[in-house]
Amino acid sequence: MFYFFTKWDKTHICISFDNQVLAAGTHLQMSEVVQLCCQFMELAITSDNCVDILNLTELYVLGESKNKARTYLLNHFESFAESPQYFKLNHTQLASLLDENKLKVRRSSYFFCSIFNSWACSHQYFVNFLLIF
Repeated sequence: MFYFFTKWDKTHICISFDNQVLAAGTHLQMSEVVQLCCQFMELAITSDNCVDILNLTELYVLGESKNKARTYLLNHFESFAESPQYFKLNHTQLASLLDENKLKVRRSSYFFCSIFNSWACSHQYFVNFLLIF
């Protein structure tokens, strides 16, 4: 398994496969495999997979990779907020990002609108109720 992973071209490995290899490497306590998975995730992070990667790093307690995923989210918040990944953030993760006070946004109004949009989508029944009155 280790030979297969290290010899396969990284561009053909997707995050779901990396998740399976990471799970096996963690279960079998193969630190080299876990380290290679972390390196792959760190290189592959985009606005389209950043929360998936953040969740994997939290699940497997991968501190350095988690910090890199969080840094990506903070530095690319505007592009990230327009992707479906934004709605995969749970309230705890979002609050934690806000606590750092390091979001890189051009306008604070953009930030406020994206937070409100997230809240409105998750509380659609309440928003519909308010619109009636």
